[in-house]
Amino acid sequence: MSEPAVLDELRERARRSRARVGLPEAGDERVGRAATRLASECLVDPILVAPPRGGLGSLPSGIEVVDPRRDARTDSFAEALHERRKAKGMTADEARSRMESEPLLFGAALVASGEAAGGVAGSEAATADVLRAGLQVIGLARGMKTLSSCFLMALEDRTLPYGDCGVVPHPPAAPLVDIAI
Repeated sequence: MSEPAVLDELRERARRSRARVGLPEAGDERVGRAATRLASECLVDPILVAPPRGGLGSLPSGIEVVDPRRDARTDSFAEALHERRKAKGMTADEARSRMESEPLLFGAALVASGEAAGGVAGSEAATADVLRAGLQVIGLARGMKTLSSCFLMALEDRTLPYGDCGVVPHPPAAPLVDIAI
């Protein structure tokens, strides 16, 4: 498919599903602009995690802004994180503190709890930090042993899918099966 056709199809599918999507880097002005555009074009209902640092002005309807330090879900998210990580030595207090102070964890908890269909991060955080938050809070799908990634590169005349170039660049056979699935 050509680049416009792929992106048009993705936009139409997004409009039909109108999913809630967590954006845990609300302090980045680009994320605020993206949330505004996504909401204005009725593509998703963005959830900005942590109070924005400013520069967003008034936000259109459909954008939720959450502050993990004051959100009613933080306690249950912290309890779930503690349950998942206590075997690794995480205390309940540490889970609470991290859930309040690390927007990536709160964003992942939105997904794990079903409050959001997905999340987008990496404008400020390193890829490893984004993946770590997802693994710690959500984990891998049942039966999967390999974390993988993919992205689309939209060129003028075509769109190219790239599978797992950043996470497992040279997978042996067994992980390659997980990635394909």
